[in-house]
This record gives sequence, structure tokens and C-alpha cells, in this order.
Amino acid sequence: MKINFMFFMIASAISLLTLPALGEEIIVPNANKTTLSLENIKTVKDVNKWLSDSVGNLSTNNTTTQKIYLEAGNKILELAKTDDDKKKGYQYKFNALSKLAQLGEKGVQENLDTLTKKLEADEKLRSIIYDAQFINFIYKYNIQNKHDVEIFKKNLKTWLNKPYVTHKLVLALGLRRIKTFAFFDNDIKNDPEYSANFINDLADFVKSPENTLPENIKKEILEQIEPLTRTTQGKYLNLYGTTIEDKEFNWSLLRGKYVVIQFTAIGCGPCNDEIPDLIAAYEKYKDKGLEIISVYIWDNKDNEIDKNVEIVKKFTAQEKLTWTIISETLTQKNGQPKQSEYYGIQGVPTVLLIDKNGKIIDAKARGQQLQKKLKEIFE
Repeated sequence: MKINFMFFMIASAISLLTLPALGEEIIVPNANKTTLSLENIKTVKDVNKWLSDSVGNLSTNNTTTQKIYLEAGNKILELAKTDDDKKKGYQYKFNALSKLAQLGEKGVQENLDTLTKKLEADEKLRSIIYDAQFINFIYKYNIQNKHDVEIFKKNLKTWLNKPYVTHKLVLALGLRRIKTFAFFDNDIKNDPEYSANFINDLADFVKSPENTLPENIKKEILEQIEPLTRTTQGKYLNLYGTTIEDKEFNWSLLRGKYVVIQFTAIGCGPCNDEIPDLIAAYEKYKDKGLEIISVYIWDNKDNEIDKNVEIVKKFTAQEKLTWTIISETLTQKNGQPKQSEYYGIQGVPTVLLIDKNGKIIDAKARGQQLQKKLKEIFE
């Protein structure tokens, strides 16, 4: 299966949501008709299956679909045995009632007001209200240029400073919203320093006295932000890992050389499309001080470790890659963190250009941009 940068970002963002944004219309792809009867269902898992089958290919932007979500929420609350199940039931119920109220369904607003008061009074459930408000905000916010990004960043800081919101969701969706925009906007794509400053500014804000959140929540947020700061332009990289020959990689041996690091995966079409240009660059500049390292990540999803390593070995031999190949699978097996998590890799290919001192001089060094940079350095 091919991995695509934008598909990965969008799929990751959607996986964080229980329901779509309150103002957003989504067509649910599953068109199967359920054979289950809700009143006879005995587990939360089966309620979710019933929900998926019942919604079918209906738009979420109509009363029929939202009433199905409402039924599912009530049933989950009836069956709930854990706090997580209970929260899921209330999420379905709150979001469905909110949407029905927006659609003008009679008699709903009073029920919504009653439920809102109930959730507000419960510290464990209060985040449901704030999360829904944030999701609604983030999908309606229109970003057209850097000025809009700056306003969005201020709003994001405000949300991060709220005590009852789910901070992981706010940060993850907020950053992905910016990254999705930046992926298409040439003004930001051509200014990698701006992207780096955006991430670093958020990290500084979380650490500052201006942020009044409890220390445990600050720590949780920073654990998400700090991996992203490790691969921003201007930072010094300390690459680690285990090669496909099962040897520890020594980053210090490459001091004094320019290094291209490609975070990649076997099934990534865009990654593999870049291989011929990387080979050509390596042949042209390796005697002038260029090194290339490929870090194969996400290669242990479906197979055993040894089989994964053999797949990477076979593929890199077939492509005639003569530079260092690092395996995330072997790195993790040897007790080190996964590179994709430690360096905050959000999609592949991610290509970094490192100077002689180990400093990242380009965090988006792909395609023609990489070739142009290498020409400036070596010619």
C-alpha cells in the first residue's frame, strides 16, 4: 500500500475525532445496511458497528443521521462499564443534539441545554463541550496567508490555556491545520524559517509563566511539541539508530560533511520516486563531501522484525542504494525510541539537509529544492 504525505496527515487528524465538526458535512463511505437490532445489542463494540452500518452513505448534515448518533449515544450510556465508554456515549449525544439544534429540530434545544449543564458540572466530562467548540472553530477558520496564520496561532494559544479542553486534540489538530495550509501555500513553503519559528513559539508559550495550566498538562503538551522542534531549520541534529546490518549508527563520524537524511518507507510512492535523483546527487557529490542516509520508518506494521529487515534489505539492494540505511524496526528492537516519534515525523518523505556542523539548513529539502541547494554548496 502506498503512503502519501497528505493522506497520512488527514487520516491522522480524523482518527482523533469521534464525530465530524458540527458545521461540516461529511459523506460516510460505508453503505452496508445493519442486520443488528439496537435494542438487542449487549456491548459498546456492537453499538459502534450498528452505528457504522446504520449511517451507511448518509450525509452527517441531516436530522436522520444525527438521530442515529443520538440513539447510539443513549445506548452506549446504557451499556457503559468504563469512564471511557461513558464519555463516548455523552460525546455522541452532545454532538448529535448540537447538530440537531443547528438544523432547527424542534424540542432539541431544551434537551441540549440540560445536557450541557450536566456536562459542565462534571470535571471528567466537561471537556466534551470545549472539544466540540474547538473542532467547530478549527474547521471553520479560514487561513489565506501568513497574517491569518498569526491570528490562528493566537487563538490556538488561547485554547491551549483552557483547563478543560483535551489538549492533545487541540494541539494535534491545530498543528495539522497549519501544516495542511503550509503544504499548499508557496509563501510558507519557501520560508522554512517561518514554519520553524511557529513550532518553537508554541513550545516557548507552553513553558512560559503566561501559561497557567497545571504542570502535568504542560508536560503532556510539550511531549507532543518537542519532537517537532528537533527537525526544524536551525536546530542541531543528533541522529541515532541501527543500520540494516544490525550495527549501531555513529553520527559523529559524519561531522565535516554535508548530509541528506531521507525519512522514508517501503510503500511510499513519492519517496521511491525521489530515489533516482538522490542516486544521481550522491554519485555527483560524494567525493566532494556529501553523504546520504535513508531512515526506513513504519516498516514493522504487518510483519515480524526479521522479515521486515529482509524486505528493506532486498528493496535497497534492488534500488542499488550504497549509502547508510537505518531501520526503525531494528532501532526499536535494540531499545531506542522510534525515529518517527522522536523526531516528530508527520509524513514521508521528509528530507533534511544538514551542514558540516550537524545543523539543519533545510527542513524541506526535496526534489528541485534539494538539487538547487546541493548545487549552491558543491559547485
